[in-house]
Amino acid sequence: MAILKAGKKEASDSTQKLVSSVNRGGLWFITEPTQKIFLKTEHYFRQFTSKPGLQRVDIVGIAQKSISDCDVLSNYNLILSEAELEPDKHVSKDVLHSTVSLYVRVRSFSFAKDVLQHYKIKAKQTKAKSPRKEISRSCQEVEDHRQE
Repeated sequence: MAILKAGKKEASDSTQKLVSSVNRGGLWFITEPTQKIFLKTEHYFRQFTSKPGLQRVDIVGIAQKSISDCDVLSNYNLILSEAELEPDKHVSKDVLHSTVSLYVRVRSFSFAKDVLQHYKIKAKQTKAKSPRKEISRSCQEVEDHRQE
């Protein structure tokens, strides 16, 4: 818990206007090193998910790439130096891995929601049916062609 609290900022500043605008009392303002860790992780997330025809998000790969980045590690060491207690090495590694993995997992849900919303907009523009109906319709057409 000391590591997490070391990444927490007590007061808001101008760099965290988004947190201020959506906060209903449960969000934390984060320190600059913490913010840099999440920005770098977001960079890797976008790099991995920008590939066309993406079928699944490689959560483990993104997290691994992020926690092995030297900028992420140096910023995490800054956070550790601010912690009230000095945690064991394996505990501090686990906290970093768990935090980054959780971020990537939550971000993946957001990404999937965006993909579905994109599909729905495209379907409305072409007046297409649901994917299941499209598949069954195309299978029916193939069967009709075979019978002829």
